[in-house]
This record gives sequence, C-alpha cells and structure tokens, in this order.
Amino acid sequence: MPEYKDYYQILGISRNATQEEIKSAFRKLAMKYHPDKNPGNKEAEAKFKEINEAYEVLSDPQKRKLYDSLGSNWQHGQNFEPPPNFSKENFRFYTSGDFSNFEGFSDFFKTLFGDFGFFSSGRTSSFRNIFEDIDIFESYATKNKLDVNSELNLTIYDVLNPSVKKLTLRIGNTTKEIDVKIPKGIKNGSTIRLKGHGIKSGNKVGDLYLKINIIGDNKFQTDEYDIYTDVKILPQQAVLGDEIEIPSPEGGLLKIKIPPMTHTGTKLRVRNKGLYKPDGTRGDLFIKTLIDIPQTITSHEKEIYKKLIK
Repeated sequence: MPEYKDYYQILGISRNATQEEIKSAFRKLAMKYHPDKNPGNKEAEAKFKEINEAYEVLSDPQKRKLYDSLGSNWQHGQNFEPPPNFSKENFRFYTSGDFSNFEGFSDFFKTLFGDFGFFSSGRTSSFRNIFEDIDIFESYATKNKLDVNSELNLTIYDVLNPSVKKLTLRIGNTTKEIDVKIPKGIKNGSTIRLKGHGIKSGNKVGDLYLKINIIGDNKFQTDEYDIYTDVKILPQQAVLGDEIEIPSPEGGLLKIKIPPMTHTGTKLRVRNKGLYKPDGTRGDLFIKTLIDIPQTITSHEKEIYKKLIK
C-alpha cells in the first residue's frame, strides 16, 4: 500500500486553513523550491513536486473533502487504506484536464484519485500548474496554463521586409533568446504562435503567443493593411502637377504623380503598396498632400507671385 501523505504538513498549515492561507503557503514554498532557483538539486525538485501535489488537492474543495474523509486520526507514515465508509460515488467532479498519466504525482495520490475510478469514463481533473497562481505569470494567463503571452514591436519596414528577429524573453527566473520569423500577412494586433516556447512542466510545454504591435513613425502609419503618409508640395506643383519622389515604406524612394490642381488635404492612392494580406495581396498606400511655401524665393519669383495677386 502506498504511504499516506499529510498535505497539510507539507504546506505547513493547519487542517482548517482557509483557501487564502493555502495559496499563500503554496506561493512561498513554490518560489523557494522552484527548479530554476535550485538547478541540479534533486531534493528541491522532489519537494517542489510534493508541494504541487499538496496544493492540487487542498486548493480544490471537492478534492480536499475527499482527502479529509480519510479521517483526522491518520498520521504521516501509516499505510494508506480507505476508511470503511468511504464511497467514491459522493465525489464526482467534471473538469477539463487530463490525468491519464498522473505525471509528477505520488502513488498515494494516484491511488486516492485514480484507482477508485474518479478519472474514468471521461471524468478527469485538471492539474493546476504552479505558474497559474504566482503573480508574475498572471498577465500570461490563457486557457492553457502553460502558454505565455508576450508582445513584439515591429516597424512598418520590418513587416514589409520579412526577416528573423531575435527576441529576449523572460519566463519566471529563466531568460532565453529565440528567433522569430516575421511572416507576411500580419497587421497591427496580429498574433504569432511559437510552438514549444511556453512554460515547461514535466514532459509538457506550452506555446508562446506574440501580439504584434506595428510601431508607426513620423513618416508612416497603418490602418489594417493600408499605409498612410503625408507629402509636402509647392504651390506651383499643386497647380501644374508634377512627378516627385517620396520615401517608400519598404525602403528607398517611390515615384508618384501629383495631378494638376491638387488641393491641400487631397489623398492620393498608390495601389498594392500597403501591407501584405494573408491571401498574398496587398493593401494600398495613401498619400495626403500638404501645400507648403518654399523657405526662400528669388526676387524674380517674388515678382511672379505679385503678378498672380493682381
């Protein structure tokens, strides 16, 4: 028979501890014995698993009730045998995890929650990973507790010229560098999923979800897959029209035509010069014209302007 484990003693709390007291004790011990803080320490690793197991039971009211039914006279070190009046029919719960392998749990836990049939016929209980309840990871919460959410800031040039970016990511006490391939077809607010770069627990590992923030500058801004910019033109260019060069969001210069009689605030559209869409097509580049006067003019030019006034 597996040895009885006193989960209250493992967490250092009384048998009538509140949920807040259970959570507080767990946090302190988990941070103390976390493998990242005790690399290569087998005793700390075993203690860490034991703490997780105790918290998994005592933090769940139904599991705790089942555990407490063993009786207050049970002492650490005794062999485990269920009490005579124990009935598994009183303890059925339905959640979304997978306990099929009972990874990281003691024989006592497996016997108590497995051999009695609690997880058969689709009845399973989800193991709460340590990081779910540590503040530093709360902002990363997803449906899968091993997943991590982060953000990646990119310029418009980065998005239009797909490449590989190095990202330094800190998860708990671990810092790692990963290469992120910037795919075509993303826009501001898009999410990139990187499989296997989340939190690791046992032989399971979550994914990293990167929210893309496209950072505009004083030249270009984006809206969905379209790009917006301004261009200053001279009065004579606005009246007569002209062909000019402007900075391209992809780098280099782009030639555009200014139609005759262009007013300030006019939006010129250059098709297929925006961001790439998922289907391979592109958005458009919109250029707003702003009529400006030159910094200096010659005396001859000044006379011409005078004639236009008359």
